[in-house]
Amino acid sequence: MKNKSQTAKHFEEIARHEEKINILVRFPPGKMKIEETTEQLIYIKRRSVAKLTYVRDMKAEELGKILVFIEENHGRYENKKQLIELLITNFSSITGRKPQKAAKKIVTNFLITLNALELLDSNAQLSIYGKKLSRYFRMDVQKYKDYLGWLVLSKGGWIVILTELDELYKSHYFIKSKDELFQLLCEKLQQNGYIKGRWNLTDIFSWLTYLNILKQWDRITKIHQIDWKRVYGLLRDKALA
Repeated sequence: MKNKSQTAKHFEEIARHEEKINILVRFPPGKMKIEETTEQLIYIKRRSVAKLTYVRDMKAEELGKILVFIEENHGRYENKKQLIELLITNFSSITGRKPQKAAKKIVTNFLITLNALELLDSNAQLSIYGKKLSRYFRMDVQKYKDYLGWLVLSKGGWIVILTELDELYKSHYFIKSKDELFQLLCEKLQQNGYIKGRWNLTDIFSWLTYLNILKQWDRITKIHQIDWKRVYGLLRDKALA
């Protein structure tokens, strides 16, 4: 491998101008290593985050439907409380799910996620990010996946989940099941101060798989392989920022 490959230079550029992608990227001292293969090994170190975005009771596709609904109903509500009531009333038509008693709690979780990803402004209207993501959902599914992928990695802090997951794979020879994987990952996130309490990671991993950041669960190797090449591409794409 060349001493200074073009790929290595790209990574050095990120390290010098980390604000461009809104995450902290550093290389371990003396351990600069870029493998020029289809599965590039990259060092993306954890950024300092106060709180990771938690997703519960919502599919990645449902997020797009919710954004479109909010955009189409601009002017029908004035604040967050009225928006919640509007979403509860139209819960079934938006999500396609049957009406349920837990709709209020689920819609509240919707709003928590939307706010965490900065998709809503202070008046509970779609922000610039929300409008852009809504447009992509209606017009181009791949662009929707790319933009949402960039949002959860940079604004949602999920790059932390990936780096912790990667370290978990390297430190455990064999993981028996997906449940054990989630338990071990939760423990790591707790130990490093990223979360409090035990999270249900099912929906987060479902999102990451839908966004093609994680590969489908391999029942033989018992892992969700991380597509680092896609992660690198999303964080470097200036059109998404």
